[in-house]
Amino acid sequence: MALIALLVALISIWFGGGLLDRSQETRLVKEVLFEWERLGRSFSARGGAWPVFEGSHHVAYMRELLARMGRQGLISPHKVRTLSFAPRLRRAGRSDETLFILLLPGRMVIFGLSAQTFDRIDRQVDGASDPGRGDFTGRQASDGNQMIGYWQL
Repeated sequence: MALIALLVALISIWFGGGLLDRSQETRLVKEVLFEWERLGRSFSARGGAWPVFEGSHHVAYMRELLARMGRQGLISPHKVRTLSFAPRLRRAGRSDETLFILLLPGRMVIFGLSAQTFDRIDRQVDGASDPGRGDFTGRQASDGNQMIGYWQL
């Protein structure tokens, strides 16, 4: 009887952890990635002057982009300070994921994705998971453990 209770408890914890992970991923997509997508489209539509990105200084580029969006009135000063371009996905039972979002004219690049998170984002953006097709594509990062996602806006 105790073994059955332990088994039920373990299954419940495993299932609950999975639900928490999926809710974190959904929140990331809806509250962070779709917000960046909206801001990128609005900034381009208003004729915003994109900072020059030369392949390095990712953080400085994103800070300058946020400042320009704020000056253009796309986001409030509070939102400029709180909108993260380095969100963290807290995981139940496995390592957290720290991502980095790089918003460029017409596309968004997302670094640090696990294969599972990449798959779930791809399904939410394109309706199906296929790293080679759709608006959300990607490739394996050089470390072999993470994915880099490319979202055409």
